[in-house]
Amino acid sequence: MNETERNEILADLRIYLGITWEDPDLDKKLTGLAERGISEINRAGGQEYDYTKEAAPRQLLFDYVRYGRDDALDQWEINFGRALRTLAADTAVSAES
Repeated sequence: MNETERNEILADLRIYLGITWEDPDLDKKLTGLAERGISEINRAGGQEYDYTKEAAPRQLLFDYVRYGRDDALDQWEINFGRALRTLAADTAVSAES
């Protein structure tokens, strides 16, 4: 992910999470969570996704960051495991086509 995409995703995450104040430390935390979430979702799905497009990987990422910000990542995979499996299955079907 390039710097422009990283900044775009961070700005969109701030909107999604309702963050209207400036906080460089929080931005650093959100960016780190986003990078870890991207790695996790790409690993689960078996490919690299475009997180700038409104699609399932982006929603999974935003929810990953939301759960991470709230110190609840242990619940994220439980609550989004089905969506991750669906993403992986869709990726496998697309690869076969």
